[in-house]
Amino acid sequence: MQENDLLGRNINKEITVDGVKVIQKQLVGEEKDKKRRLSHLLNWERQEHQGVNSPRMVSVDEIKQIASYQFIDNNKTLLRLFEDGIKQSTVDDLIPIFEETAKSLALIHNSKINEEFLLNNPQKLLRPLIALNPKEYTESSGAELELFALLQQDSQLIEALGSYQTDQKYQKMIHGDVRLDQFLYDGDKVWVIDFEEYTCGDALADISGIIGAVLFEVYLEVFYSSWDGSRQGETDIDINNQLHNKETKLLELISPLVISFITRYQKISHEEIDGALLSSNIGCFFIERIISRSKFSFKLSAVDRALAGIGREFIVSPENFSALLSAIE
Repeated sequence: MQENDLLGRNINKEITVDGVKVIQKQLVGEEKDKKRRLSHLLNWERQEHQGVNSPRMVSVDEIKQIASYQFIDNNKTLLRLFEDGIKQSTVDDLIPIFEETAKSLALIHNSKINEEFLLNNPQKLLRPLIALNPKEYTESSGAELELFALLQQDSQLIEALGSYQTDQKYQKMIHGDVRLDQFLYDGDKVWVIDFEEYTCGDALADISGIIGAVLFEVYLEVFYSSWDGSRQGETDIDINNQLHNKETKLLELISPLVISFITRYQKISHEEIDGALLSSNIGCFFIERIISRSKFSFKLSAVDRALAGIGREFIVSPENFSALLSAIE
């Protein structure tokens, strides 16, 4: 991490206080949202962490919305580890780390529910896909507007999102913003960070943040490494064969990792994962990632169109995820 990094909605600084290195997190954004996120951080600190490794909050300034945390030495994010594993075909080496990640999520989900938090579900994605308010419209990039125009005309997608209902058994206390870069590995332990969205919600949304991120990185690798539209003489069949072969190879590579993650989570949480419901959440993860990737682009790229299409299929055809899991197994 650089000395002063702007990550998402925060400004994070690596500083030294009384000879001790800490990460100082300054929340940025609208005042109401900053207060909400800070309250979630404080609520997590008040919980018994149930065996979850989470950096200790060293100090907090509730007026300036600044929190300082224990610095984790020699850390790498799970995203960096997985990206390296894909490139070097060493994903199997990450199985113990992802199993520990699954354990951490299960322990978070098993903690006592705080009834003051509203329950969340993937329908949070639905409103911007129906219509943008004037402020959202004026602040959207060209790529975002192009993406929203595509999605808003997809009646099957809108209907599937609108009718999503999770099982009550998945309503848990959740991290709420799970991505591979929210987990750090220091060579010994897995650490969970950034509990600004810690709330009561759909545990499958958290799980999809791991499995969805793994699949998203797989398909990024498929498209960027296999498809080069500038190559001459290739037919659509040639390109499709290249994509399919690369997809098959990478799904085989990640198979043990995904299965071990699911198995470990189910053992610790004592809950079976519903493949169809998880599929809808993975689809939402894909589309949310494409929305984020589109914020700084004038035109939606061909790769992002393809990834959005994959996300759509996870939502409208959740039975395909069960088929994908079978292929992985």
